[in-house]
Amino acid sequence: MLKKILGITAICTFLFAQSVQAKKLDLDSTIKNSELNKTSTIAVSVRNAQTGEVEYEYNQNKLLHPASVLKLITLPVSLDALTPEYKYETKFALDKNNNLYIKLSADPSLTSNQLKQAIANIPKKELNNLYIDDKVLDRYEWGIGWMWDDETNPRMAKFSPYNLNQNVLNVKVSPTTPKQQAQITPLATGTATVMNMVVTGNKDELFVYRQNSISPNLVYLYGTVSTPQLVKIPIGNPERFFLTNLTNQLKARNISHLPPMIASYPKDAKAFYTIENGITDAIAKILQNSDNFYAETLFKTAAGVKANDQGTFDNSIKMFENYYKKYGLDTQKVILADGSGVSRNNLFSTDWISEALYKIQKDKNFSLIKEKLPAPTTGTMKNRLEPYAQNLKAKTGTLANTSTIAGYLTDKSGEEHILTIFVANFIDEPKKAQELQDKIITEIYNK
Repeated sequence: MLKKILGITAICTFLFAQSVQAKKLDLDSTIKNSELNKTSTIAVSVRNAQTGEVEYEYNQNKLLHPASVLKLITLPVSLDALTPEYKYETKFALDKNNNLYIKLSADPSLTSNQLKQAIANIPKKELNNLYIDDKVLDRYEWGIGWMWDDETNPRMAKFSPYNLNQNVLNVKVSPTTPKQQAQITPLATGTATVMNMVVTGNKDELFVYRQNSISPNLVYLYGTVSTPQLVKIPIGNPERFFLTNLTNQLKARNISHLPPMIASYPKDAKAFYTIENGITDAIAKILQNSDNFYAETLFKTAAGVKANDQGTFDNSIKMFENYYKKYGLDTQKVILADGSGVSRNNLFSTDWISEALYKIQKDKNFSLIKEKLPAPTTGTMKNRLEPYAQNLKAKTGTLANTSTIAGYLTDKSGEEHILTIFVANFIDEPKKAQELQDKIITEIYNK
C-alpha cells in the first residue's frame, strides 16, 4: 500500500513539475524568439499574488532602469508617512507690526487663483515686512541623474517649496495668416520672455528651446501651427515665478510692502487665511497620468513629515529604506535616485519589484493604491490590452530605450498574479517593447 502511495505521489510530483516546466518554456519561447531579445535586455518576474511563490522568471536579478514603474514603489512609502487624508496648508499671518508671514508647504496643487484669493483677504493696505518661510523642502529642484535636455519637457517641471501652477507657464498659440508669424498669449504671469518664432502653416508642430548659458529666462518657441494650441513651458526658476505672482497681486490691490525676505513663521502666529489642498487628486495623477512633478513633491514632503524635519532626498532615502525593511526587503540590492523613476541612476531588478508588490499588499493603503492604478483603456494604459480591462491593474514606465510595466493580473481561471516586465536598451520605438509585454501578459492570462 505504501509503495502505491509513494508511486502516486511521484507521478503527481512529475506531472506538476512538467506543467510548471511547460509554462516556463512557453514564456521562454516568447521571449527568446523575440527580435528584441537579440539586442536588448528583457527581464521578467511573475509571482502568485496570494502566496508570493515565483511562477516565472527571466533575467530577474539584472539591475535595470524601472522608469515610472518606480512610482508604484515610492507612492506607498509617501502615503505611509502622510496618510491619504493629508492636506497641504499654505498659511498667511500678520503680526502686530504689520509684518506679513507666508508659510509655504510646497503644495503641488497651489494655483495663482488661490494665491489671489489669499491676498484679497489681507486686512491691511500697508505692510511693513514680507516674510516667506520656505524651509519645508530643500533647494534641489530636480532629481539626481535627470537629463539636462529634458528641461523644456513639461513632464519634467521642477519641484520646489515655491510650487505654483505646477511650475509651468501656459502659452496659447494661435494661427494667423499662412506663412506669417503666429500669435502667442501667456495665460498667467510668468518670469520667462517667450520669443515667438512660430509660423502659421498646415500642421501643428511646436518646439520649446531654452539656452541657460545665455539666459535661463529666455525661451524660444518655434515651429508651425494650423489650429490653436496650448503649450506648457516649465518654469526655470520656481521661486522667482512665485514671488513675481505674489508681488504683482499685492500691487494689484495697492498693498505696499518691502521686498520679500526669508524668515521662520512665528510659532505663535495665527493665520488669517490658509490655502488647503488634499492629495487624493495627486494620487490619481501619479498613478493614472504618471505625473513626475506630483510624485517628487509628495515623496519629499512625506520625508519631511516622517523625519519631522525638512524634506530632503537624504530623508527620502531613510524613509524608503525603513518602509521596505519592515517588509523584509533588502534596499542595498537596489539604487534609488528619485521618487518618480525619471533618473537614469535608478537601478532595480524585476525580482525585487515583484517581491515588493507582493509584500505591500499588507499595507493599510494598498486598496486605495490598487484602485487608482490604471486598467486597460484608462490613463497610461489607454491604448493597451483592452480585452483585460477587468483583469489588469498596472503601472507603466517609459524612458528613452526603456519600457516597463508592473502590476496585478487576474487570469481566466480567477487566479491573481503579480507581474513585472522590463525591456531595456532597444533602438526601436517603445511600441515594439510594449507589444512584447502585452504578448507575455496575454500568455499569463491564458495559462
